[in-house]
Amino acid sequence: FKANAQLPFPASEKTWTVPITLLRASDSNPHYNYTIYDDANTSTVQSTLGWQRYAQGAVDVALVAGDHITMLAPEQASSLANQLQKFI
Repeated sequence: FKANAQLPFPASEKTWTVPITLLRASDSNPHYNYTIYDDANTSTVQSTLGWQRYAQGAVDVALVAGDHITMLAPEQASSLANQLQKFI
């Protein structure tokens, strides 16, 4: 898990016309600290973690319970499912 979190993602010049929604974990995990990708001068609720550079329109950000791993745990899964239902 730790090595995966440290993989570099190459920047792309291409932008997309499709809607983009970031389902972001509301809690942090020390092994998955993505705050270095937060958009400058934005709160956690507003930051697209850099996805805005790939979008021609606005990126929706929805917080879900848990962290990067526990958001799929039974206790948190309903929060993720509720957010997913809004977009599918």
